[in-house]
Amino acid sequence: MRGALDTRGYETWIYESGGEIVGFALLGAGDWLWEVRQLVAKHPRRGIGAFAMRHAISRAFEAGADRIFLEVVAANAGARALYERFGFVQEGCYRGGYRNDDGSYADLIPYGLLRSELPSP
Repeated sequence: MRGALDTRGYETWIYESGGEIVGFALLGAGDWLWEVRQLVAKHPRRGIGAFAMRHAISRAFEAGADRIFLEVVAANAGARALYERFGFVQEGCYRGGYRNDDGSYADLIPYGLLRSELPSP
């Protein structure tokens, strides 16, 4: 994470509320293609993830992106519901595409969102 703070092509955003750090996002920033590499909320289901996702989407598209993508473990139903609520579309499944800390494997789901899929203002 420290390396990403100073690396070109990445943006790190830290979110706080009342002086407490409540979440962060790590975005892979490019010309037309951006990646949501990490999105973390300290307190799930309190709107922090939604705030961070809204910010990541607006940041990427305001900077000229045409596409944003991310990957999530298939079993993470809460995160998947959040991404789908923001318009991300499941684009497949990487079977056994993620290795857990205990050495087991889990399916990884890629999602994408195109500029053309954003709702009109």
